[in-house]
Amino acid sequence: MQFRALLAFILAILVLIVYQRIATPPHQKAPSPKEESPQVIKEEGREVPRVVSDMPEKIRGTGRDIFVSTDLYTAIFTENGARLKSFKLKKYRETMGDNSPPKELVTTSDLEELPLETDFYQGSIKDFKTAIFKAHKDSIVLDGIKKAHLNFEWATPEGIKVVKTYSFHSHSYKIDLDVRVENLSNRVLQDRLKVTLKTNPYAATARRFTFTGPAALINGSLTEIKTKKINREKDFPGKISWVGYEDVYFLSAIIPDKPQDSLVKIEVKQNNLIYTSLISPPIVIYPEHSETFHFHLYLGPKDLDVLKELGYGLDKAVNFGFFQIVAKPLLSVLKLLFKFCHNYGIAIILLTVLVKIIFWPLTHKSYQSMKAMQKLQPQMAKLREKYKNDRERMNKELMALYRTYKINPMSGCLPMLLQIPVFFALYKILLYAIEIRHAPFFLWINDLSAPDRLAIGFQIPYTGGLPVLTLLMGASMFIQQKMTPSPGDPTQQKFMMFLPIIFTFMFLNFPSGLVLYWLVNNLLSIGQQYCINKGISLSGVFLKMRRNSRIS
Repeated sequence: MQFRALLAFILAILVLIVYQRIATPPHQKAPSPKEESPQVIKEEGREVPRVVSDMPEKIRGTGRDIFVSTDLYTAIFTENGARLKSFKLKKYRETMGDNSPPKELVTTSDLEELPLETDFYQGSIKDFKTAIFKAHKDSIVLDGIKKAHLNFEWATPEGIKVVKTYSFHSHSYKIDLDVRVENLSNRVLQDRLKVTLKTNPYAATARRFTFTGPAALINGSLTEIKTKKINREKDFPGKISWVGYEDVYFLSAIIPDKPQDSLVKIEVKQNNLIYTSLISPPIVIYPEHSETFHFHLYLGPKDLDVLKELGYGLDKAVNFGFFQIVAKPLLSVLKLLFKFCHNYGIAIILLTVLVKIIFWPLTHKSYQSMKAMQKLQPQMAKLREKYKNDRERMNKELMALYRTYKINPMSGCLPMLLQIPVFFALYKILLYAIEIRHAPFFLWINDLSAPDRLAIGFQIPYTGGLPVLTLLMGASMFIQQKMTPSPGDPTQQKFMMFLPIIFTFMFLNFPSGLVLYWLVNNLLSIGQQYCINKGISLSGVFLKMRRNSRIS
């Protein structure tokens, strides 16, 4: 039974690897150019043609750049469309290097391709998205100031005025965006406001087995949109809580003031850009009237605590998959341990010890059962030989033998099965948790979220560097196998002999933090097996320590 549980565990890892390779490819090819006819949109009983084009409209003229600085980021806004030109996070860097620049969340550079473009969906206001706005400030520095505003104004010749107001908060990645449209013309405006993020997917952080792309919280559920399945554009209607673009560790999101029945539009352009838009419900603005659209923006790390505190369901962007119910408590414990030791590598070791203590009674009983099963191997072999032509009778006799010696054949596989959720939850944490990004351990291990590689002066095929931690993990598995009672089946014995090699190859590209967890778990299991083989119980060790302390 233990062999089957182990086989199921290995198959589960392989399924996870294959699934994530298929489900979350890091790169998408740009779609081939196609001719597309004008679309027709029905609005309140009439048809309005909307021409779809892959070529962005050129912004004519040059506007000023407005500098904004808070304790968390520096941003540059441009008067060209009142868009965002740069957004750099002060607490995060692009790479591990000492001279690495701050993390940049704007991945485009051309004026027409900058994010936070605003426009009317059906083009009711000509030149809206290419307009040169007028900013009322040259710069903003939130130094001891809790909140500051930046206004951009623009008006059409016919008398339609647009004011975009960005409101910045100290100690927060949230930015408020209000778009006020004043209709001083003599016509009725019927349209929907469209706010767009524009992202270069090749510039975003992309890693194997992780999702990078547009995402939205629609009808209370997280929708991660795989752009390779979108030919040119696709709409996602529903009650929208937020829409954005996420990579492994960072999120840029547009948030309506409250969840509303509206539309998310994803467009894949010929220039490889991905447009992620939030489109408001239809509105009507009569002459001499105005309408203000309220949004919030989030540009920052996918820090679970930060996102949960902000609300809006943003914390769902941190997606640990099927094992969220285990992963989130584990992450909380890991962060608590980090506060104590100030090193996530040591925190992982302490977490492994804690998990081992929790599972100790079960694993101890399991190892004892395996040892008892080993002693019964001669009798079991005789029964298998005697009833080899009658499987039903053989199983009955084996179960009778187990009952006689009070052995539960299932107890050997139970600890392995119980550790599967913990293993995969930790795997997800080490892939997605921003806390582990660039988290050093010691010596050559300077990023626990990356594979373990030691540079040795020359390139090793497939790995590049020497995977020291992974090799140590494989060696520890080999030692553990030697100490563990072997199964009676020769086929199973051969499989168990190759198991350390199989695991070593599987773990080569896993995060070094996960390899560290498995290595420490193996070392603790070796110690536990040694105690069992020597007839030492954990309670006996504690009792002896207590007696010695009393004597001293």
